[in-house]
Amino acid sequence: MINTTQAAAALGITPRRVLALIQSGRLPAQKVGRAWIIKKSDLKLVSSKGASQGASFFVIDYLRARLLRRKMPFLKNPLGALLT
Repeated sequence: MINTTQAAAALGITPRRVLALIQSGRLPAQKVGRAWIIKKSDLKLVSSKGASQGASFFVIDYLRARLLRRKMPFLKNPLGALLT
């Protein structure tokens, strides 16, 4: 059993990313007090490459959405354009 910091070092990612993987359900873990405990064998479910790709796709989607909102302000409130 290891904590999030140790899991992050083993996967080559940040502890914050490990928490995101736990919260998304991709990495099984148990909460003990304020800490998350992870089985070493469960690290095989999340490869370093897959975790990095997930993070980069998230960033790309976030930036794409921001760009679209700048070009098309009505996307902030799609019904707003119809109601005016």
